[in-house]
Amino acid sequence: MKKLLPFLALFALAPVQAQAPQLGVAPATKTTCPASHPVKGNINSKGERIYHTPQSRSYKQTHPERCYKSAEEAQKAGFRAPKR
Repeated sequence: MKKLLPFLALFALAPVQAQAPQLGVAPATKTTCPASHPVKGNINSKGERIYHTPQSRSYKQTHPERCYKSAEEAQKAGFRAPKR
């Protein structure tokens, strides 16, 4: 046990990283977001994180993982705009 004490002391002194608050909110339904957060954040089959605004071509059929207040908030969360 005496040999473990210095090793265990390292964990006691290690700083605890605070977890960043999660951006966005959960979807209202399978295909809709709350009116306050209309931007849909979707992760496609390739793992790409893409956001869709109400003006996006595929907005209505997109199934969001998260919903955001704005495109800027979605970008902060790691999503990009659709390519088309």
